[in-house]
Amino acid sequence: MADPESVTLTQLRECFASVGIDLGGDFVKLELHDDVLIVQRLIRSPAGLPVSRPDGGVQIQGVQVAVVPEPPAGG
Repeated sequence: MADPESVTLTQLRECFASVGIDLGGDFVKLELHDDVLIVQRLIRSPAGLPVSRPDGGVQIQGVQVAVVPEPPAGG
């Protein structure tokens, strides 16, 4: 199966929402490995602003979601 030429952010948000992952406004990037999906999000201050890094970027935090095998059919 070939990859699509494009997908919309709305399509991606809906896909991930169907399994309980929010790709809201603080979403930065996804990393998929064999056994884990890492969702990177902005870290915000109590005032709601992105927290800066000393090098001029913004701080992000990764949340790990385990990727598990499919249960056996009929299980």
